[in-house]
Amino acid sequence: LDSLRWVAYVQNAFGILEREENNFPQALRYYQQAYDLLFELGYTDLSAVPLSNIGDIYLLQGQYEDALNTFNKSLAMRQQDETTGTAIAHLNIGQSWRGLGNFEQALLEIRLGLKMAESNGFRKVESFGLKDLSETFKKMGMPDSALYYLEIYQSLSDSLQKEENKAQLENLFVAYETEKAQHEAADRQKRILLLENEKRLEYLSNYFIISLLVLALIISSAFFIRNRILRKLAESELRNERLESEQMRRELEGKQKDLTNLALEIARKNEVFTQTNEALSRLQKGELPPEKKKQIRQLIQFNAQQLRINEDLEELQINIEQVNADFFEKLSQVAPDLTPSEKQLSALIRLNLSTKDIASIRNISPKSVEMARYRLRKKLPIEAQDDIYEFVQKI
Repeated sequence: LDSLRWVAYVQNAFGILEREENNFPQALRYYQQAYDLLFELGYTDLSAVPLSNIGDIYLLQGQYEDALNTFNKSLAMRQQDETTGTAIAHLNIGQSWRGLGNFEQALLEIRLGLKMAESNGFRKVESFGLKDLSETFKKMGMPDSALYYLEIYQSLSDSLQKEENKAQLENLFVAYETEKAQHEAADRQKRILLLENEKRLEYLSNYFIISLLVLALIISSAFFIRNRILRKLAESELRNERLESEQMRRELEGKQKDLTNLALEIARKNEVFTQTNEALSRLQKGELPPEKKKQIRQLIQFNAQQLRINEDLEELQINIEQVNADFFEKLSQVAPDLTPSEKQLSALIRLNLSTKDIASIRNISPKSVEMARYRLRKKLPIEAQDDIYEFVQKI
């Protein structure tokens, strides 16, 4: 039974992959196969998962009646406990009612799922419910309520994203501390072995000296053995130094990669804020009531404030300073008159970020980035034909 259950899991996973490729007919076939197998094996509660996925396909295709029937059936198959799947099932039923134009029933189901998510601490599902409420009120022609729930959704979504980023950083820190502790333990063990070798050598030396009084041949043999041991120790130390150097290089590359990923994530987030403001600005210029324009202006100001108060950027700057301490020291030696802003730009260039990504991170235009890079280039000891990215990478 367990092996057949895993077959069903794999079929459901294949359905998810086909859905990501927008191949809905093939996705439906995989979901249906997974559902039929789990139901036949008697896993009624588990079979609700692929059945719910079938309902999602119907929603995407605008088949709201089929979606509603499927989601109701999936909900009935689940246990009565308030689980994440049960809360999502109510939200899905609400979306189906919204597609059918029954907004009152849609609000009832969405609020039921939202209440279940809030009371059980399902914060991700709670954000889904808030977004569904906003979209439903928008369909009902109630922009004030739609905007109200949209703002709550955006606030919760930002909070969840920050918590996720914090958790990722904490995991990285734990991994770093673990690796550091292992490295220190290895160093201690190495020192113990070295002391033991030194004691052993001392014993051999004393033994050879005493043996000198007995026989010159023994002294010669002992001298040869001692030199051989010392040579092996030197070779061992050289190998260890090379391994440590390689390990440090890999750690630095890993940290640089993490910094690049964090920088790109900040760039993407800032770009979304900027594009949202541009879209709202265009909407504000249209023919709208003064109250709606005021609300849009407040939303633009809120987004602009988020761009100015960028905690992720402060976190990125701290990580850059920690990882690139040697780089900043060497950079100050080759160009001692650089400003802090120019040093930060150098670090972003060292991460091999594009002009567009740097502009998004620093909340300035690409043209301003090009001008700042031009001023930086003038302060660096670099030839006209040399590439500034390659120059910074070599520091």
